[in-house]
Amino acid sequence: MALALAAGCGDRTAPTQNASAPQNGDGVVRAAAQRQLDYEVFSTGDLEDKTRLADLAIIQSLRQNGLSEDDLRLEDIRMNSAQGERYHFQILRLLRNETFDAFIDTLSGALASRLPSAVVFRPEDGGAYILLDKIPTHQLLPPSAPEVSPAPEQTNATKAPAPRGRLAIVIDDLGEDLQLARGLANLPASISFSIWPRSSHAKETAALAASRGRDILVHQPMEPHGYPKVNPGPNALMVGMTRQEIENILDDSISRAPGAKGMNNHMGSKFTEWGPGMKVVLQRLRDKGFYFLDSLTTAQSVGGAEARRAGTAFCRRSVFLDNTAETQAILHQLKKVQRLAEREGSAIAIGHPHPATLEALTLWLQSLPPDVEVVGVSQLAH
Repeated sequence: MALALAAGCGDRTAPTQNASAPQNGDGVVRAAAQRQLDYEVFSTGDLEDKTRLADLAIIQSLRQNGLSEDDLRLEDIRMNSAQGERYHFQILRLLRNETFDAFIDTLSGALASRLPSAVVFRPEDGGAYILLDKIPTHQLLPPSAPEVSPAPEQTNATKAPAPRGRLAIVIDDLGEDLQLARGLANLPASISFSIWPRSSHAKETAALAASRGRDILVHQPMEPHGYPKVNPGPNALMVGMTRQEIENILDDSISRAPGAKGMNNHMGSKFTEWGPGMKVVLQRLRDKGFYFLDSLTTAQSVGGAEARRAGTAFCRRSVFLDNTAETQAILHQLKKVQRLAEREGSAIAIGHPHPATLEALTLWLQSLPPDVEVVGVSQLAH
C-alpha cells in the first residue's frame, strides 16, 4: 500500500483571474480552465508539511531498493500535537526483512536531501524512528518486530467499548466534471459534495447531490499566502475586506449551490488566520444555519476559535486524500483516515475530483469493515 502525502497542500487554485473581479455565470471556469489548477503551497516551516516531505522520502527509498508500495504496511496512526500543531504519528512495517537495513540507509540519504533537520534514530531493540525537529513522526518496523499493541484505552476491559467509527469523505472543487460527479454520487456511501460556486455546473452538481441525499457544501475561495502569485479565483474573501463585502460574497456563493448547509475554504491559508474576517464569516454562517468545515490549509487557522465564539457548528479536516493522485497512494490515505476514525470515533478526509480518487474510493469501499460508517460531514459538525 503506497505511502502518500500526510496532508500539506490543501485546496486547489482557481484559474488566474482577478480574485475580486465580478464574473457572470457564463464567463467563469470551464473544464479547460480547471486543468490549470494547482495546490496551495504550505510554508516549509509547518510540521505537517515536513511530515509530508518525509512520506515522499519513504516512497523514494522504497523504489530505490526495488520495493513496491505493497511492501510497506500501515500498522497504526495516531494524532499527536507538538509546537502547537497537530500531526499524524505513523507506525509502518516493511514486509521484506532482508532489505530493511538497506532501506533505512537509503531513507537517511533521502531525508537529508529534503529535510536537513531530519534524523533517523535506530534504537538497540531494532526498527527506526524519523525525528523531525526532534519530534518523532514515524516509526519503521521490520517484519520480525513484535506486533503493534492496541492503544491502552482500547484494551482496558473496565471501559465501555469504543464508539463506532464515523468517517466523512468530502470531495472539493466539484462543479466542472459532471461525469465524475455522477460517479461519486453512484458510490454506495454518503460522499459529501463541496461545490465551487463559480463553476460551470454548480447548480446541476448540487441537484445531483441532493437527488442522492448527499451533503452539499459551498467551497468558498479565500486568500492564500502568496497571493497574487497563488490565486484563489473569482469572488474570493480577501484580508482587509469590510463586513459588508464579506457578507455579500458569502450570500452570493451560497445562492449558487442550492441545498448547501455547510461551507469549507478553498485555499485560504492567509484569510483563515485573520480573526476579524473569520469572525464575520462564522457569524454569517451561524445566522444562515450553516456549519463550517475548516480545510486546515494552515496550522494557524482561527476557524475553530471563532466558531466557538460565534456558536457556529464546526469540524476540521483530518487527512487530505490525493495530493499524490495515484490510486495506491490514495488507498493508503484512506486507510490512514479509517484508522483515525476507529481510534478517535470520527475523522474527516478531503479529496478532489480525480479519476484516481474515484477509483480508490470504489476499491476501498469494497473492503470497509462494518465498524466504520461513512457519513455526511454534517453529522460530524458540532
